[in-house]
Amino acid sequence: MKFFSFYLDVFSVRKRPSDQLTSEETTHRLMLNRDWAKHKHKQHRQEITFISRALKSQENALQQLKMENEELYEKALQVRTYSSMMKRLGYLG
Repeated sequence: MKFFSFYLDVFSVRKRPSDQLTSEETTHRLMLNRDWAKHKHKQHRQEITFISRALKSQENALQQLKMENEELYEKALQVRTYSSMMKRLGYLG
């Protein structure tokens, strides 16, 4: 119990006073937060698009390989087990 009381004392001494923000500062912070969220959402969508295009290109390449050489196609599928696992673990949203 003495251990916890020590930390309670330390936290009470180190606690910062809460500053009241002006309405302009509050608005500015809200706008910054909104802009950051929009930026991260756009970045996320771009990453999803890139991954989707890469997977589609891979599938097209595999289909072309299948038409050219069935044996190489089968070998390519065997090597691909890890990448197909990544496909299932990707964006679920």
